[in-house]
Amino acid sequence: MKIALIQLNSTVGDFKGNLEKFKELALNVPCGHLLVGPELTFSGYQINDMIHRQDFLDEQNSVINELNSWLASRNQKAIVGRVGINTRLYGKSHENQAVLLDGKNVKIVAVKRLLPTYDVFDENRYFEAGEKSESISLNEHHVGVLICEDGWNTDGSYKVNPVNDLASEGIDFYLSINASPSSLRKNHLRKKIFGGIAKEKQIPYISVNQVGGNDTIVFDGGSYIALPNGEIKQAPFFSEGVLTVDTQSFDTQWLGESVFDKDASIDTDNEQWIGFVKHQLVMGIRDFFYKNGIKRASLALSGGADSSLVLALAVDALGADNITAVTMPSQISSAGSVTDSQALAEMLGVKLYERPIKDDFQAAVEAFKTAFGQEPNRLTMENLQARIRGTSIMAWSNQDNSLVLSTGNKSEVSVGYCTLYGDTNGGLNPIGDLYKTEVYRMLEHYADLGKMPRSVIEKAPSAELFPGQTDQDSLPDYPILDAFLQLYLEGKSMDEESIIKRKKFLKENNFNHEKGMEILKKVELAEFKRKQSCPIIRVRSNTFGLGRNIPIARKTFISENTVSKLLD
Repeated sequence: MKIALIQLNSTVGDFKGNLEKFKELALNVPCGHLLVGPELTFSGYQINDMIHRQDFLDEQNSVINELNSWLASRNQKAIVGRVGINTRLYGKSHENQAVLLDGKNVKIVAVKRLLPTYDVFDENRYFEAGEKSESISLNEHHVGVLICEDGWNTDGSYKVNPVNDLASEGIDFYLSINASPSSLRKNHLRKKIFGGIAKEKQIPYISVNQVGGNDTIVFDGGSYIALPNGEIKQAPFFSEGVLTVDTQSFDTQWLGESVFDKDASIDTDNEQWIGFVKHQLVMGIRDFFYKNGIKRASLALSGGADSSLVLALAVDALGADNITAVTMPSQISSAGSVTDSQALAEMLGVKLYERPIKDDFQAAVEAFKTAFGQEPNRLTMENLQARIRGTSIMAWSNQDNSLVLSTGNKSEVSVGYCTLYGDTNGGLNPIGDLYKTEVYRMLEHYADLGKMPRSVIEKAPSAELFPGQTDQDSLPDYPILDAFLQLYLEGKSMDEESIIKRKKFLKENNFNHEKGMEILKKVELAEFKRKQSCPIIRVRSNTFGLGRNIPIARKTFISENTVSKLLD
């Protein structure tokens, strides 16, 4: 049996467009192949409350019928994902289904049984779980069809296990359709879990995955075949195309572009990690703009690490001609704020405007004194500068018909080292899931490519809101801060070796419980800022925004015991 795994970049709700892309990819495949699309193939994933719009579902059914007619003309079959109707007399009105199209009929071959409700997922809100898993017959093969999470119950999180149920039916192979968001170590986990299933059950595991950005989530593709002997054959990441497989020999062929073919670990300090994250962020930016119909980007360029990295990523995603940058020096800005911005813009071929804010700042200070009868304090003056810059870049975005890219990294976002309606202004934050130390690692990568001035990397990080100010006036050194934040925010997803490494590093740098309490209080108190900031492209699990859902008004429960668990 020959199978074609269609690694599709779907746009939510663009049924016609998604169908045309599916057909275009399928035309590269000989007619004898079974075409297999990802989870919710033509609606895209996630659709959230759009599921309740009848016209949305009508359009989906229309394109599935259109695909069936097209398959008939080619004497071909396909398995695709769809939103289906729950015909049972109980439960929610919809199901997450896989259906077989044979050119005439639409047959349900699987209903998703395990509905994830954690991190970015909320499927229990929309779908009724399937009741049982049954194999299907295809070309004299017994096939067990799974839908994404159905293959993940290796730790007993769910009461039922579709993998075991299908294995008991004597299937020849698993066929899994997925919309599995990318995150660091995600592919490592996929190979571990599904490769483990193939070995344990002695049944090949064939999996297709969606690719592309959807709001803040990026799907990395990486469709693969896990064989009982431990071998794994995988499609490139961040690439649209087709992975074909012959179930007799399990020979594979990739039909399409090949953007990146290397997996990345959460604790890998090499180009492999940088390449993976870079491609994820570039795809996230590009698809966010393309799928929203936005052609141009703008950003405030300070000559510092964060805004410089965002500009480099944006150029890779959108092209230099579609981006403008604005440098906004104040009376206390260093000379490098302008000169480094100029050097970077020239390197990347980006139009740069200089818009000094000295006069605006002085006018704002005088207006404050007149209105309130007192001198603004240091914090007020710092935030005034940030907000003047924020207002200026938003004004330019109106003039330029562009979307502002925000430039805050995860270290700063975590502890609230940012100004609401100032440097947080924007429609998308590409680096809000990268810690400051990771920002510098990516800057080194761009510098090696000749796309980043070394001076950006070498100078001390500073918001330049007060004479002589550096970030470390308010925060620990970033390697120390990041190690602690990673333990707190990412600890559950880290392996034991990575945890031990960070604890040892903190101990060697005299990071004690008191310092830990101080940082945790900053993290918890900054939730109101994060709730009002723009969307962040997801790089890891539990990203601020969609993945980490914490109330603003709450008792924080930060205690010495909390810190002890992290450091001891």
